[in-house]
Amino acid sequence: MRSGIGLVAFVVLVLCGSPDAHAELDSGVALKLAIWEQGKPARTQLVAEAIIKIGTLPSCDVQLHDKRVARVHAIIEIHDPHDVRIIDLGARSGTFLNGKRVKSQVPGMLLRNGDELKLGDTRLVVEIQPASK
Repeated sequence: MRSGIGLVAFVVLVLCGSPDAHAELDSGVALKLAIWEQGKPARTQLVAEAIIKIGTLPSCDVQLHDKRVARVHAIIEIHDPHDVRIIDLGARSGTFLNGKRVKSQVPGMLLRNGDELKLGDTRLVVEIQPASK
């Protein structure tokens, strides 16, 4: 492993690259995200993946258009409706949950309905709901 890539980022890249990883964490939960970026009106996005990648890459589940957000900035892991966690992947500008910096450690910080995430200059508000089948 190259120096500069943290263990969390390495594990996430390996895990997210595996199609079976998503199947193993089928939680029946979806996240509805209200997203405010670049002074634009909020947009909403519904994501029903067990592992949600957030960043600027087109391959991310939630793609942001913010120069202060890393290519793969953070992930959200959904295990069940009461165990939804955000993990920062070591981005320079950080990830903040309700104003508190999220550390780059597994298991991450627990998310609840109405929580506010800040990545770069982008703000996201979380709503946890049952996934539609």
